[in-house]
Formats: sequence, structure tokens, C-alpha cells
Amino acid sequence: ETPIEVITKMKIALEEAVVNVINYSQMPAGSDIDFSLETNDTKDGHQLVFTIKDTGVEFDPTQHNKAILDGDPTERPIGGLGIHMMHEIMDVIEYLRENHHNILTLKKNY
Repeated sequence: ETPIEVITKMKIALEEAVVNVINYSQMPAGSDIDFSLETNDTKDGHQLVFTIKDTGVEFDPTQHNKAILDGDPTERPIGGLGIHMMHEIMDVIEYLRENHHNILTLKKNY
């Protein structure tokens, strides 16, 4: 993958992750969502690490099934495509619930 392809795919995964946090976290007014982005050197190259931390209700996207893609799209259950795309695009997705915070970490090797 070219750097532009990596960035484009990662933007899609990050957008889905952020939209899910905003739409489903049920955070009270005035709550914060923290974002961080860092790069790591790995034995095979480099890795972008994006972390989203929020105080919403507990939700672990790593425990949810991928979307059903077979059959007629009008007959499929609603939801799950964002999580599916995150799993397809990112190399690692990790979730941690710590001190009443959801911590979602998305990693992409490049």
C-alpha cells in the first residue's frame, strides 16, 4: 500500500470509530473525548497508533460480530458496518475499560 492508501483507509476507520463513540457512548453533557495519535517503529516498519478515550457507557467493539454482508442488502440487519470496516482496515484493534473510561486503540502498520 502506498502512504496515501494507508492514510485514506485509516481516515475511514477513524471516522467510523469516532462516530460510534459520539453516537452510542451516552455521555452526559460536558463530557470529554480524548484523542491521541503516535507513531511507533516496529521490526517490520512503522505503525500509526490512534487512541480514543471517553467516559461513555462501556462498549467493546472487539467483542461484536462483523456485519453480515451476504444476501440482499435490504434484508440485512442494520448496523455493524462501521465496526466491520475498522476490523478490515486496521491491523490491531484493542479495547480497555479503565477508571470508567472506554479506551479504544487502533493500530495500522505501514
